[in-house]
Amino acid sequence: MNLAVLPALIDWQPRTRLIFGPGVVARAGALAAELHLYDVLLVCDEGIERAAYADTVQDLLERERLRVTRFSEFSENPDGDQ
Repeated sequence: MNLAVLPALIDWQPRTRLIFGPGVVARAGALAAELHLYDVLLVCDEGIERAAYADTVQDLLERERLRVTRFSEFSENPDGDQ
């Protein structure tokens, strides 16, 4: 391995919390409440809506007294006309 091609310094500070695993969607409301949110924009595509995942997540958020606005009026790979 040639160490001369490695960067001298890597400083990575991720700002996004990722939580994944079986059943984790059931924690959506509680996780949003931890952030002290009041209004949530729920962005979901047509497939997520058809599978009723958006309804489930919206219900979980609303149980935590969060106001949810759902946005799904887009296509995959939207262009400037949408």
